[in-house]
Amino acid sequence: MSGHQGALRSAFLVKIGVSTQAFVGTNAVIGFMVDTARIATYAGLFLLARKASPIGPDQWPLIISGMTAAFAGVLIGKRFFHKVTMSGLQAATGISLSFIAVALGAGII
Repeated sequence: MSGHQGALRSAFLVKIGVSTQAFVGTNAVIGFMVDTARIATYAGLFLLARKASPIGPDQWPLIISGMTAAFAGVLIGKRFFHKVTMSGLQAATGISLSFIAVALGAGII
């Protein structure tokens, strides 16, 4: 998994002509459903492997940092949501897909 599914999803959603609020809401719901399925799959594989814990003590700082960054992103997004335009979303989607294309081509992801 390379983490580019959100950018691809955005590219399709931008073209259907919905409002900014509908775009963000639809993208969030689809992302939530995908992540729920992904977590359930990983949990099932973990339980089938019968391992004690897939998370070591040295991984907790990274997990907590990720959770903190996600929470901060929600707060920042909530604050600036009303300023977002569809043309801005289209530009951000295009730039994101360009970076992903370069990273995929370079073998980084």
